[in-house]
Amino acid sequence: MASDWEQLASDFEPTPDVLIAEVDCAEDSNQGICAEHGIQGFPTLKYGNPSALDDYDGGREYDALKTFASENLKPTCSPFNLELCAGEEKTRIEALFKMSEADLQAQTDAVDALVQAAEEEFEKAVEALQEHYMKMMEENDKKKDDAKKNSNYKVIKAVLSFKKSQVKEEL
Repeated sequence: MASDWEQLASDFEPTPDVLIAEVDCAEDSNQGICAEHGIQGFPTLKYGNPSALDDYDGGREYDALKTFASENLKPTCSPFNLELCAGEEKTRIEALFKMSEADLQAQTDAVDALVQAAEEEFEKAVEALQEHYMKMMEENDKKKDDAKKNSNYKVIKAVLSFKKSQVKEEL
């Protein structure tokens, strides 16, 4: 994917309203920006307003990236481009501009708390699934071991092997 990403960046380099960039979240100096944008796995692709990036979930090959970029990476309605807004969207943004920073921060914190709670709930569910999986594996291993033990499996296999070797010697 790296070469496709580099080609995409090169294609859009002369476009002043589009930035195709990369951040190495493995580097300590980038941990802040990566945490701010919720990047947990690599590669993570994000797009949109740098203050509120969206997740990209499309194809990872060049053609899919190029199509998406051509259709979606352009100036859009936002607090930074209010002139591109109309109707309800513009009204909503104007109403938010009238709110205090404290009220906006409180709303952001409330959503962040919901997102964090959802993430914790998901992690607990995954942990429970992992525990269930491990229990199933242990039960499966015990059933197989019991089946072999209760049937004298090792001796049967040894006798079978001996008989096969005897047939080969007779030929």
